[in-house]
Amino acid sequence: MARVATLPGVLLACLLGAQAASGQSLVDTVVALAAARLDAYTREIAGVVLEEKYLQQAQGRVVIARELESDLAVIADPRFGWIEFRDVFAVDGEPVRDRQDRVIELFANPREDAVAQAQRIVEEGARHNLNPVGVQFSRTINLPMAALMYLRGSNRSRSEFRRVATDSLHGRPVLIVRFEEQQMPRLIGSADNAPARGHFWIDRETGQVLRSSLTIESRRGTTTITASILVDYRYVDGLELWLPRSMEESYVFQDGLGNALASISGRALYSNYRKFRVEIDEEVAEEEEAQGR
Repeated sequence: MARVATLPGVLLACLLGAQAASGQSLVDTVVALAAARLDAYTREIAGVVLEEKYLQQAQGRVVIARELESDLAVIADPRFGWIEFRDVFAVDGEPVRDRQDRVIELFANPREDAVAQAQRIVEEGARHNLNPVGVQFSRTINLPMAALMYLRGSNRSRSEFRRVATDSLHGRPVLIVRFEEQQMPRLIGSADNAPARGHFWIDRETGQVLRSSLTIESRRGTTTITASILVDYRYVDGLELWLPRSMEESYVFQDGLGNALASISGRALYSNYRKFRVEIDEEVAEEEEAQGR
């Protein structure tokens, strides 16, 4: 999923050859191609930072709205491939007063507990999420690249993939694939271990994911919560990576009879894509080394 160019012809030829030899379906071939791209993506996505402008609206007894501005940063993780975290720096246009440039600090001075550092940033930022009046709810899937976990090679066997249709998106031929999580433990946890489901719009020639959707329907007592996110991707020239362009989310709360109790909706737009690199001036480094002798 990392580069706009197609995967090496040898890999594509092998996949197509395997399809012809075994009668493998088109969906299996395209999903395998997408998984191969994600292997490269996993290596290249670490250190990427996106600026996020995120409008949230909650509706219950009253309607309330909030706009968050954040850095959305990605760090490598051996289990999940990568971890996204949101570092909020402004709420409704007002700077977060206690916020320091923690993203730079995280990448400039990585420690063994980098994941724990990121988790603390996530928990601190989550307090700015909007909930309907009278509802306490912790969101788990409002990160744009969450759906891609289900396509990674190490996770592919956990879900069932089915062909929905062929179509075109952004001028590219795509295969629309539906997935349903089958195995436990779930990749995204919930109180009732609800499985995830969703769709991928995959470029049939390159395996590039151009759009993804992810839905989890969970029950908490007599309340059903349906959470969904839809993400569109774009190619970023300077980084030679496909990254989120926009994210739309919705959470619908219903009682046991299917009546709506409350809802949350959100739309995030991404810009200012960059990859963090720590660069040390050679002269300064040599001087520090000499002083340390």
